Parts: sequence; structure tokens; C-alpha cells
Amino acid sequence: MRVYDDLQLGSAVASGAEGSMPFAITDADGYALLAMDLRRRWHMAGALFAGDLEMAAGTIVSDQPASSPWSVTDEDGHAYAALVDGDIAFMHAGSSADLGMLYKDARNRARTASIMGAPHNLQVATLDATRALILLYSQSLGNGQEAHPAVTMAPLSPSAFMIGLSVRPGWFYGPGWFPRDGDATLHPLKATVELGINDPSPTDHVRRPLTAQEIAALDPHDPAEGESPVVAIANRVARQWDDAGYRPARKIIAMACGVGGRTLEPLYPLEIKRVGRAIYVHHHLPCGPLPIKPLCDGAASTLYDDAGYRVVDAQGDVPIKSVTIIGSTIAKILCARVPGEGAELLYADKARHNGGGNIFDSDPARSDSVSTRTGLPYDLSNACSPYRLAIGWKRPVMEQQ
Repeated sequence: MRVYDDLQLGSAVASGAEGSMPFAITDADGYALLAMDLRRRWHMAGALFAGDLEMAAGTIVSDQPASSPWSVTDEDGHAYAALVDGDIAFMHAGSSADLGMLYKDARNRARTASIMGAPHNLQVATLDATRALILLYSQSLGNGQEAHPAVTMAPLSPSAFMIGLSVRPGWFYGPGWFPRDGDATLHPLKATVELGINDPSPTDHVRRPLTAQEIAALDPHDPAEGESPVVAIANRVARQWDDAGYRPARKIIAMACGVGGRTLEPLYPLEIKRVGRAIYVHHHLPCGPLPIKPLCDGAASTLYDDAGYRVVDAQGDVPIKSVTIIGSTIAKILCARVPGEGAELLYADKARHNGGGNIFDSDPARSDSVSTRTGLPYDLSNACSPYRLAIGWKRPVMEQQ
């Protein structure tokens, strides 16, 4: 049997013509799962088998709980594919929805890569007892965009410093960090106002300091960058250090190195889709793959049977049979029954899971300090944000870009 390269597995069932095919089963996007050509030969995406196949009704598929409305069988009645709980199940291959999710898993990972961009290469040297670094890594708000005129135009503490002539790096974009104007010495901390320019040199988008006259002429919504929140944070810490009279004196160093208009979004759903009794949760994943692992809830290490998920509809709670991971970005929640209309998916709810769950990313970061309970560094991987969303919810397209 020939398998077409451009056919993809899907989860929705529909019948009709697919190109030159008089009959085909496709997903909602028109990708063919199973098709019959003009010579009455069957073609299936992602599967290899031989023989003459027939359409049959009421055929029981092995390992399935009940009869299916239709199935594809050979001449001896052995089923190759059947409709079960709104999903197409393949003999020896399982759920077509599970297989089709691998395509969407790749799409999820591509979206994350487009947002995250190149990984940063910022390296921070180990600080000694006389120096402490406060690093603000965020977006435009952390950089002080539109925060002009700046307020802290003169140093407030003898213990607060910045590297070079600004708390911001010398350019707008890129994974590296270098001081503005190439000055890498410590200067007393104060706020500055800078404007980016499109320099044709290799250091594109260089930050340029503005004069007092230029600052006064700025429109209130001009994207020039002014006072970053890290200035106030560092000054507060430094003044508390000064007021306490600690010795030796400590240098509190402030840096703001975010990139405006981009993010390191948290671990959060992109789409929640139901196929029969199964619910598929697609995620933006800062650092893949998506594991299910114990949660540190106070002093206890907790691993929930439902991984922190809860499904509710008009009849009440829908029991969850299992939670598994498909690919590296999709969680599959198999329910004991099909959720009814208006069903919602909760993650890390307070009543059932005390605000926690077992869905994390795989960030390898670990703390410098050691847990008194385990004697090991703390796991700093990113936890999934709590939510309560309708089943069928999909993040708006503009927010996904």
C-alpha cells in the first residue's frame, strides 16, 4: 500500500472528496486520515498495511470498551481503524488524536522558539562579600520605556552603583550585554534617558543618551527609555545597608537588561482541545520537554494522581483516569466520561490541590543554597501558572505571535 507524504493525522471526523479521492476521512483542517482512490484502493496517513479493506458498522476494535459506530475492516472482519468516543483508533497504533498531536507539538515548540529567540549568553561572575548585583531582566517596562523625564538624576547612596554610564546595556537587541559607550567601570547610580538609533554599523540599535533639551522636548508617549525600576530597588537596598551601618561597606550594583517587545513568557496553555474523553492541553514551554514531577508543598513532596488538574461540568466533577505527556509540549488528560457542555479545566486550584500541581518545564537551573530536607540544591524549573479555562479555549492569535 502506498502512503502519501502530504497526508497528516488529525482528530476530527468528516467524509467527502479529497482531491481525486471519491471518499476520505479528514480532520477539521482538511488533512486526510484515510482515503479511497478511484481504483478503490485505501490510503492511510502514517500507517502501513496491505489488503482489501471494507467499511463496516458496529465492529468491535480490540482493547476498546464498546462497539464503534463504524470501522474499517479486512475481508475477515479484522478492524484496522474505528470510531471510538469521537476519536479514530488505529489497530496497533492507538488514538489518531494522540498521533496527530505530535504535529501540533512541533508547532508549539516552533512558536516558543520564535518568542524566546536566541538564548542569552549573559554570564555573571561570582560576587564577593563586598559586592551584590541586582539584575532586572524583563521587557520595556523594566527598561523604563516612556519613563521620562527621569527623577533620580543624582546619586542617592554612596553604596549604589551601575556599570558604565547607564543601568541599561549599550544596545537594544541581542543576547549579549556591554556597557554604554564602552565604559565598564563602576559609576554612582543614577537614572538616565536614552534613545535608540538605527546605526548602519554592526552594533545596530545603539542606545544614545539624550541631552536635557532633547528630554524636555519629548512627547509623553515617546518610546525613549528613562528611569528603570531597578534604580529605585537598588537605592532602597543600598540605603538600608547604609542605615544599618554594616561594615565593610558593600557596593550594590544595578543592571536592567531586558528586551522591549519580547518575553520569556511563563509556562502556560495555548489551547485546550477535547476529543472524546481526552482533553489535550497545548503549552508554551520555556524549556522543554514537559515533565510531570513532584511538587514541594511545604515540607512534603507531592505527586497528584491527576497532576493538579480538575475537570468540572454541569454534573459536577468529571473523574480523571490518567494524565500523560505527548511529545514535549502537550498534556493529555483522559476522563472517565465525556465532559458535558460548558465544561471547564482547572489547574492548581486551591480546594483540591492547595494551589499547586505537577506540571513543570525542564529548566536545569538549581539554587546555590541547599535544602535542609533533602540536602540538595533547590530545583528552579518553571511551574505552570494556575488557571481555570473553558474546554475548547484557544489563546487569541494576536497573543500567540
